[in-house]
Amino acid sequence: MKKVQRALGVKKAGHCGTLDRFASGLLVVTTGKASRISQFLLESDKSYRAVIALGLDSPSHDPETEITEVPVPEGAFDRLENLLQLFEGKQDQLPPVYSALKIKGKRASDRVRAGEEVELKIRPITIYSLRLLSVDTERNLFEVDVVCSKGTYIRSLARDIGARLGTAAILKSLVRTASGSFSLGDALPVSQLSGETGRRCVRTIEEALVNLTSVEVSEFAVQKIAHGAQFSREEIVSTTMRDSEMCALVHKGSVCAIAVVDFGHWAVRYSAVFCQNTRSDYSHQV
Repeated sequence: MKKVQRALGVKKAGHCGTLDRFASGLLVVTTGKASRISQFLLESDKSYRAVIALGLDSPSHDPETEITEVPVPEGAFDRLENLLQLFEGKQDQLPPVYSALKIKGKRASDRVRAGEEVELKIRPITIYSLRLLSVDTERNLFEVDVVCSKGTYIRSLARDIGARLGTAAILKSLVRTASGSFSLGDALPVSQLSGETGRRCVRTIEEALVNLTSVEVSEFAVQKIAHGAQFSREEIVSTTMRDSEMCALVHKGSVCAIAVVDFGHWAVRYSAVFCQNTRSDYSHQV
């Protein structure tokens, strides 16, 4: 983040989702006031391009730990494309023990490296699309394109595919190609972020939150929102529903708050308020 701060000339910058050390690709960065929306961008769906190696096993399910060879059954690649379809949809996934998930305040990976036994709980995820791109049978490699929900571990996906094929598998390489409304094609390397070149990949808060349900509110509602107060259903000008529990409360093209809105019972829970002259955060039911 220090390199990004220097390149952009900002004092504050944060990222919206880490990448494994061996991985590359898109990293969404927020600066200034936009740092307050990082938690909402973290919830976005992600897309990856992954190369998976059959017949290899490692504790971390990637090249970062010791690798051992495992036999690959004859005909494994013949069953691969049909098998991948079975991994699409809602499911439970066991995260890798070499992960940043916290156990009593300490990363699971740090506990494993310290010699501790670690057990993680399965977590619900969704794989929206899992498409086979290429196969290299000589090197036991195949490449896939994955679109998935937040919290999906592609290393675990590789592990599970290998197990279903009667062997082991590790994630050989990984590139994040999209995160929410952001795509790798619009990104730049850190070395090109400074000056006018870097401006082409900058997005406004409004553009970043385009996947949230948008609720246009009146000026009277904005005054109430600024004080964390209830505004009425009648003060909604228009609503654009999207597949998101979170709503962006908008007035004249500018986001004034992010909130969970219960349209049925009319209740609003503010998660962040951007109106001027307000408290920095609201998280209560009104």
